[in-house]
Amino acid sequence: MLLDRLLTALEVSVDPFAICDVRAGWRLQMPPVGSVGLHYVLRGGGELIVPGGARTAFGPRSLIVVPPGSPHRIEPDGGARTVFDVGAACRRPSPGVRALVAGEGEEVLLLACGNVRATYAGGVNLFAHLRAPLVVRFNRAELAIETAFTGLLEEQARPGPGTDAMMSAYMTQGLIAMVRRVYRDSEALREGAADESIDAASLRWLSALDDPRLARALARMLEAPGESHTLESLAKIAGMSRSSFSEHFAATFGVSPMELLRETRLRRAAQLLRTSDRPIKTIAAEVGFSSRSHFSRAFKSFTGSEPTQYRARPDS
Repeated sequence: MLLDRLLTALEVSVDPFAICDVRAGWRLQMPPVGSVGLHYVLRGGGELIVPGGARTAFGPRSLIVVPPGSPHRIEPDGGARTVFDVGAACRRPSPGVRALVAGEGEEVLLLACGNVRATYAGGVNLFAHLRAPLVVRFNRAELAIETAFTGLLEEQARPGPGTDAMMSAYMTQGLIAMVRRVYRDSEALREGAADESIDAASLRWLSALDDPRLARALARMLEAPGESHTLESLAKIAGMSRSSFSEHFAATFGVSPMELLRETRLRRAAQLLRTSDRPIKTIAAEVGFSSRSHFSRAFKSFTGSEPTQYRARPDS
């Protein structure tokens, strides 16, 4: 399956999360941001409301995924009269795990809220085809999602060496759990065994990645980026015409096949520069560049540094 290969290559970075404590009679107003927003429901339930008035119900252990640039409201069960502006509150700095309390009185909803960037296959956004907010519901037996968010919040609360890497690892676990849940829901819909809690429209965001023809070509690019790939050779692997392959690939991944191949090669080169002492000329040839000078120009354009400078960086 294509997603197996993509998730193996998943690269995740996480912004600090906050705990949003919503009291009776209050709702959260979430501003649009430049990355994917996540809200994991620790306790309580309610509705996600987007511009235009569309509402999607959620309960405990739901994961709400919001595309970049999408304003939205989160309203607890029982309704709300007063708005808490999360964007304004988050402009005030706070160490550790920020606690945002909306209102006074009885807690009716508790969420972990933050932002994430998840890419694969040389930088393609995992959520590139997510056009509307997605609510993924988990049951009590699905422990991976709970473990992921518990671990992430504990690591953020008590940071130490490697905290960023640990938070990335926990979030990667959570995102894989989410993809698994979405696929199980998709299969249930196809078999006519889905319950009414599954939102069919919300499952379409992954469908563009489930094309076995593109899977064959992308797998070859990921597994052997240094081969002498051309648009024609990749289209042949996919079993498609050159024009059809190019069109479908760009529509699915947002970049052309050769653009994605170039970035995959350069990311692989960056990894080799960090983790090996092989000569730069050898690395260039291994990832598919015919000359060191061509590789050096492309690498500097991609990373901002010459290969020798990149290798020498303390944080590389």
